[in-house]
Amino acid sequence: MISFLVVLFCFEFVALLMTVKNYKKYSNNYMSYLLALLLATVVTEGLSLYFLMTDVIGFNVHYYYSLILFNCIYLTYSKLINSKKVLLFMVVLNVLFSLFWFSSLFVEVSINYILIFGSLNTSIYCFLYLRELLVSDKIINYKKVFPFWLTVSFIIFYMSSIPFFLILKYMNDRSFYYILYILGIIMYSGIIYGLIWSSKEQRYL
Repeated sequence: MISFLVVLFCFEFVALLMTVKNYKKYSNNYMSYLLALLLATVVTEGLSLYFLMTDVIGFNVHYYYSLILFNCIYLTYSKLINSKKVLLFMVVLNVLFSLFWFSSLFVEVSINYILIFGSLNTSIYCFLYLRELLVSDKIINYKKVFPFWLTVSFIIFYMSSIPFFLILKYMNDRSFYYILYILGIIMYSGIIYGLIWSSKEQRYL
């Protein structure tokens, strides 16, 4: 199981390096948030891997990471979507998620429900972006649009992970975690592919 984690961490780290390398290639309106997301991911997964390999009992880094992760995803798509009505809807979803997360500081809530809520929100943001992309001029050459590959990668991971988190509390061990790790590897492969093959964008301040 640790071998899957190590491979996943390598893909996460490569995705971070590729994002740094290609940062100026894309609009900094959303790349700054994606960069923050990937940096937080590498730090979190690095700590988790260290705790697991050394049998050190650490704090639940994924609990705090979930707040950073899903807020960064929201901020990324808030810069990719132009419709004011859609943006307002996304604000409501993100506020509800953040309130739910903060309520878990005072009321015991399983992290599984936090991850399900965040994954559901992310899936909605992705489909809202694809809907807007479909009616824009960018759809003509969508394979060269990096946010398209980012969105497809997110959909593959977050939509597929919702059923996993739903049954997670009924699992007695981590024997099925490899499914989540494989989905993660696929997601980061998609992000890396998009970073390599997408066209350069005009940058806006």
